[in-house]
Amino acid sequence: SRTTEQRALAQRLVWALRILAALLASCPEAFGAALCGVAGASGGGTEQAREVPPLASVLLALRAPCDKDDTICLEVIQMLSVCMQAEEDHSSDDGVREGVAALLLRLEFVQWLMRLSQKKGIATPVYCKVMGLLACCAPQLSGKPVLLRFLAQLAEGLRTALRGPSAAGASAVEEARLRRLVATLNFVASLRLCARSAAVLVGPEQSAHTVATTGSDQVGGLGMDGWLDVVEAEGRPPSTPAAAPALLHHHELRAAALRGLLAVATSSAPQGKAYFVGSPRAVPLLLRLVRRGRAPLPSLALNILWVLAHGSQRALPLLRRLRAAEVVREALEAAREVSSVEDEEAQHFVFVAEQMCIILG
Repeated sequence: SRTTEQRALAQRLVWALRILAALLASCPEAFGAALCGVAGASGGGTEQAREVPPLASVLLALRAPCDKDDTICLEVIQMLSVCMQAEEDHSSDDGVREGVAALLLRLEFVQWLMRLSQKKGIATPVYCKVMGLLACCAPQLSGKPVLLRFLAQLAEGLRTALRGPSAAGASAVEEARLRRLVATLNFVASLRLCARSAAVLVGPEQSAHTVATTGSDQVGGLGMDGWLDVVEAEGRPPSTPAAAPALLHHHELRAAALRGLLAVATSSAPQGKAYFVGSPRAVPLLLRLVRRGRAPLPSLALNILWVLAHGSQRALPLLRRLRAAEVVREALEAAREVSSVEDEEAQHFVFVAEQMCIILG
């Protein structure tokens, strides 16, 4: 039957993609040949400069099948993830070859991935893989208008998804919701944010009345309180074994939210640190996490505090008033007792805590 033939064809395509991914990962010559023909020629408008790389031809041909078949879509994303890793492993200093992320952006494959992520009914595994691949493309997205539009869409989705957990008993639905949120926030954390993108994420949310009366098309942010609500929520102990995965994803969500806030704090936005200093909740919550949070929350919270102390004169009086030095010293002593030379994360925590103590005096 036709359905059987389509399934067989899809399966052959899946195996072909896996073989191609393995070849690109293991053979630098094959990887280079797959990306050649775009940025290689310096002759401007020559035919050689306009030549489409073999990898680009493959991707353009696979977009339609990806729209119809989640299995093929996942394999394409996996192949591209392998290519990203292969690019690091087979890095070249010739400055000639176009990178994978740059190629995806030029082919508007990144834009297609963004549209795919917003597709109604997209499966959770596909959504998470798409966001992971977009995170790998983050360096190419910085400052691009397409990123600002996409962040506005994500902010609207986050605003809806963060309103609360799903109905009791729907543990599978809740787990899927949390996985999507984690993937979204990890993508945000991968970005180098500018002032406008930071405002979309943590700026004050505009009311419908404000938009209607001012006619502004400026996208309102989630507000700092929305992020802090996610970080602060402890999560309830699972009532059944089936609910345990959701609790794990809930902790991952808190960590992802802190990574997103760290991206805001380290952004190029002049007001990036002001979002934290201007919030009556942010710094006290971060200090509580440093004191008694569950890993990796203390380390993430400490990194945000260090960025604030190091780069914001307004933050120093606030930190001293809240006795941040005492909290950090207690955490430093505890970390020294349990850390080992082989534990890089613990050593980083100790280093940042020592720097904080020096700054705070």
